[in-house]
Amino acid sequence: MAAGVLQTTSVAVLAHLGLLTVLIFLFYLEEYGYALSAAAIFLALNVAGAFATLALGASAWGLSYLVAAALAAVFGAGALFARLRVFDRVIFARSASG
Repeated sequence: MAAGVLQTTSVAVLAHLGLLTVLIFLFYLEEYGYALSAAAIFLALNVAGAFATLALGASAWGLSYLVAAALAAVFGAGALFARLRVFDRVIFARSASG
């Protein structure tokens, strides 16, 4: 039991690290709305998943953290890569306007 929880939580920490890295890049690009959305997805899924897995017992500890971190990181990475495609035009428009 303890090894399963440790493995689940270790993978979840890696997913959370990915999410935090994506958030840093979104903040660097000044995409605060996408960063807030990714953080809100993480919070909502983690809280909802924690209450949902209470009935499953100790074998499900860490699953909500893993799912929330992974899905929020995927959402944030999608938003980041979408914004990187037009990053040069955004920078040019910002520098030309002010």
